Amino acid sequence: MNESLAKILSLVKECSEPGWDGEGARPLDQLAAVSAAQFVRALPDGISIPEFAPEPDGSIFLDWIQSRDCLFSLSVGANGRLAYAWMDGADGGHAAAHFDGETIPPEVLEGIKRVVRERC
Repeated sequence: MNESLAKILSLVKECSEPGWDGEGARPLDQLAAVSAAQFVRALPDGISIPEFAPEPDGSIFLDWIQSRDCLFSLSVGANGRLAYAWMDGADGGHAAAHFDGETIPPEVLEGIKRVVRERC
């Protein structure tokens, strides 16, 4: 868990200036970082820690990738909105949900579990 928080903090430091990507990206939002940390803390035991990446709009991406056909990507913003997309074999899609800072929405958690447990 501490490793995940350190990765989030490192991203915030690396992407704290406007244009950090050379293309005019916004700095990573402090509230998005807090929300991403809360999300990781809310993950149940047995769920692997995701990869983290910055987004040009100031949000943070969390990715669980088993293969190119089996993945779950989640964008955590400052306002609690979770935009997510998945591929699990021949099926895929995208949707949005709200994270209250404590409880991961059931549809998001099930999507992550499906990918982590390689049911693709």
